[in-house]
Amino acid sequence: MGPHFVLNICKEPGMTSYDVIRIIKRKLPNRKIKIGHLGTLDPFASGVLLVALGTANRLSQYIHEYLPKEYLASGKLGQKMDTGDLTGSISEERKVCTKDIKNDWQGEIENKMTGAYWQVPPAVSATKHKGKPLYKWAREGIHIKKEPVLRNIYELSFLNSDFPSIKFRTRVSSGTYIRTMFEDIATELGSIGHLTELHRSKIGEIESRNGISIEDLKMMSWEELVDTGISLNRALPLNKLVLSSEKSIWYENGRAVQLEDGAIESNDEGDVVADGLIWVSDANKNLLGLAQLDGSTVAPCVNIPSD
Repeated sequence: MGPHFVLNICKEPGMTSYDVIRIIKRKLPNRKIKIGHLGTLDPFASGVLLVALGTANRLSQYIHEYLPKEYLASGKLGQKMDTGDLTGSISEERKVCTKDIKNDWQGEIENKMTGAYWQVPPAVSATKHKGKPLYKWAREGIHIKKEPVLRNIYELSFLNSDFPSIKFRTRVSSGTYIRTMFEDIATELGSIGHLTELHRSKIGEIESRNGISIEDLKMMSWEELVDTGISLNRALPLNKLVLSSEKSIWYENGRAVQLEDGAIESNDEGDVVADGLIWVSDANKNLLGLAQLDGSTVAPCVNIPSD
């Protein structure tokens, strides 16, 4: 597969996303191979962390924009934390009056919050202000309040409620902060709250249950990581376009090419609708890159270097 692939790592609580990168960096055969993650996870959270090798790093913006994320989460009512989760300091406490909570609260909140969702990013987060993450501003004692951002909640279901604790599953658009989402759930219940557990179970169709554990990751060789790697077109499952030998050469040289009749094939991994984005392969089914399809014109977006 070469050094252009994605690893599905199941991160453990207590680790930063960069802690995982450090483990893999020590296994690289040379320092020229670019490595990064395709969406960070908070240190207290666990689950899917996609690590990109080589050209796979250039998929970050597309995975962020087009692939939904699924989470299993637990929260606690009655205490508000300055971080929105259990790692912070208590900023407010309030008694939980369960008798004031409606019997049908679950269905009511699920219906109300599913769909378009305007969310204010938390003051302690990786969201940037003037090029610097908000959490760095917060460390300096400066708390920046950003404007609400439109996100989408595709699914929300409450799994268990043993007040003051609530467990739920949700599938959301990328960039959605689950700790802020739980604070909003708490508000709907006439209370305050913070997140106590967070597990990212899916990015797109890549699941944490199929991920590499940290224990296994530490033991694996570079060759084993390559064998375990996920191809770029599986990480971002789009339709694909097969070009003739002549047009493949044009494409690899950065030229836009004209669409050939009957050249589009569906992706076996399941299609993602992504505003005309399409994978391009040559006649031998070698993946050449990611392209933008505009009418009959195919323009390169991300080219994959040949090994």
